[in-house]
Amino acid sequence: MKKRISFIAVIFMLVSMAHAENFVIVKDPKSIASGITICFENKKYLEKKYGIPAVSDFTAHLFQVKYREFEDKFKLIGAEVQFYDYPFIPFDDYYTNDYFGFIRIKVLPENTDKALLLAAKLIEEVKNFNNRDFLITTKSTMGSNMMRNRAKEAAKQAIWKMYFPDSFVSLPDYMFVPKLGEGSLRAFLKHYLDNSNIFVSIYGNFDENKVRDTLKKCFYSPDETKVNNNLPVAVLKNHKKIIKINSKQAFVYLIYPLKGRISNEDFVKLLVLTSNASDKIAFQIREKEGLAYSIGCYVAYKGGHSFLVAYCGTNPMKAEYVSNEMDKMVKNLMFNPVKLEQNDLERIKNSVVFSNILKTLPNVNKSFFNALYMLTGNFGYNKILLDKKIKKEKIDELCGKDYLDTNNFLNIILK
Repeated sequence: MKKRISFIAVIFMLVSMAHAENFVIVKDPKSIASGITICFENKKYLEKKYGIPAVSDFTAHLFQVKYREFEDKFKLIGAEVQFYDYPFIPFDDYYTNDYFGFIRIKVLPENTDKALLLAAKLIEEVKNFNNRDFLITTKSTMGSNMMRNRAKEAAKQAIWKMYFPDSFVSLPDYMFVPKLGEGSLRAFLKHYLDNSNIFVSIYGNFDENKVRDTLKKCFYSPDETKVNNNLPVAVLKNHKKIIKINSKQAFVYLIYPLKGRISNEDFVKLLVLTSNASDKIAFQIREKEGLAYSIGCYVAYKGGHSFLVAYCGTNPMKAEYVSNEMDKMVKNLMFNPVKLEQNDLERIKNSVVFSNILKTLPNVNKSFFNALYMLTGNFGYNKILLDKKIKKEKIDELCGKDYLDTNNFLNIILK
């Protein structure tokens, strides 16, 4: 997927969009704040190239350390800044991806160009970090990691390693091993933070000429970066597995890859079918049986491929039972033809659209999803057009077998 896309005018149907080189800007006259996402691309793939797992997470901590020197300057122009790329929901947090690390900025519209200038200066400071910065960042990164459930995250890493065995795509960002040297970090940053590896997405109401001039001055690169997002999915032989993490909480995952790329219309149908299954599984296991504190189904995107994921957090003593019940319900609700009454269909469609609206309310989130879509080509990130298609789609009958590879599944219990 390349950045320069000739059909950009059809991607966002409701706003005015301009696209040039390694940035995309969307004007929205009703906006009260601008959202900026500066992407550092090919995150996992550069980690693999340089042999440094999770160095992009270390870089996010380094940004936080250097940001202290810029904090007052950003506040002076009415800007908030975020660097971290931590997942909050297993597998599916929409801020977490394999393709890029980021700087996310919310700023007053009239200061959009000034925020870009400050961000460019901050990037240069990170590239030129000193020994003290390195030591503080090392403590910050490792201190943060110690607060996390390492066993659970290592187990999730093992799950994705089953589908992507020859890749860093499955490594959680915060599984950093403290063996990083300053020289290795500088070599990584030279590539990772170079303009040729940067993509900028902006959404809001701003002075377009000033913003374009600043982008060309600070972020332009004549080089075109191809985002690596199409890894081969392994064919699994051992479909069921229990991974011991000796936790007071157990986690159940059922995972099915899609057969391949599907049309936008079929993607919408799959989302509706998945939402229907999610509601019914959650009601049965959480509401009726009281065996889940977190449960649902969703479509995840990893390594350039989409996956159906059904998950549940439960009591370790009940994990096998819950796993079997979820497996039965997924097969019944996803692999048999499902006919939805019109009221049920409208309820599900409205629920999916409402969820997307909540995720994209801030302009910084709109800029983030625009970047994800531009860099991956995954229709699920094109929230504006996706919501329009969901509202209009007429669905008589659904069956997940049309989309899912039913022979390449995982049934995993972490307990």
